[in-house]
Amino acid sequence: MATTIGTSYGGDLNRPGYTDEGGVTGIREDLADIISDISPTETPFLTKCGRQSTSNTYTEWQTAELRAPQVKGEIEGSDTGTNFQPTERVGNYTLIQKEGFKVSGTATALNLAGRQKEYAYQALQAGKALKRDLEMALLGTQARDPGSTSKARMLAGVGSWISTNTVGDATFPTVSDGTGTFAAGAGAVFAQADFDSILQAIWEEGGTPDRVYLSADLMSAAVATLEGNNNQRANIMASEEKVVNSMVRHQTPFGAVTFVPSRMMPAGSVYVVDSSKWKVATLRGWKQSKLAVTGDSVSGQIVGEHTLVCLNEKASGHMATYTAEAAAE
Repeated sequence: MATTIGTSYGGDLNRPGYTDEGGVTGIREDLADIISDISPTETPFLTKCGRQSTSNTYTEWQTAELRAPQVKGEIEGSDTGTNFQPTERVGNYTLIQKEGFKVSGTATALNLAGRQKEYAYQALQAGKALKRDLEMALLGTQARDPGSTSKARMLAGVGSWISTNTVGDATFPTVSDGTGTFAAGAGAVFAQADFDSILQAIWEEGGTPDRVYLSADLMSAAVATLEGNNNQRANIMASEEKVVNSMVRHQTPFGAVTFVPSRMMPAGSVYVVDSSKWKVATLRGWKQSKLAVTGDSVSGQIVGEHTLVCLNEKASGHMATYTAEAAAE
């Protein structure tokens, strides 16, 4: 009896233990030469920040502000008074980040799908992971820490810097030098009154906020609240839509701000920032190097050292704590 050659071969073709091949052997696998990685790699805050270099593990800068304006005349012939406006010296510690990877000797010799060299692929993946880690650290609420022999240095994130312009159900830092602590509250509805008050406070302090960073669920709640109150979103040309992607531009009495969803935002927090007042300082840029060979494998690492520079925290604001569930009610 003739053997029927089937066309529905089921699961993994010609794999060990799979016998139902419809009489066919030697079927060549069809493995796409593409690796589909769904992991998000966007770092909107890091990308928007300015850049500078540093030569120390503790980076310092100075902040200043003018005295309050006044309507005041001077008496003819009177002596000139004196005034001294001191600067404030602040700083932040650098954060060391590294990611290691190992590839066996066999893996380096194989003909692999989706990449030419396994070592190069693993190095690329490690670099992407570290970049996301840096974004999360920059947007974090942790205070700066000098570290010790048993504890890593830590940079102060955005949430630890902002102490002047705050609103919401949370315990905000009481100092503006990166040592302040933040504690989230129980959560509340995202309200336009809160958003308007933070914008006004920033503007009155001298800031010009241009970006609003928040999580995706709060993004939906915030946009729905603002649009529901008959606010107008700025028109975005079709050619620009490709650039702004998921961003939403919102016109306020204090200028236009762009809402940017970030997967690395602390839960319940909304940052309203003046982007010109934030920088990332680099002590050691990302560097990939191979480690000593200790067996039948090749090991490598990527290392970098950065910190966050807040040129003046009064130019930004922190809203917390908000919940998408509450906003949806």
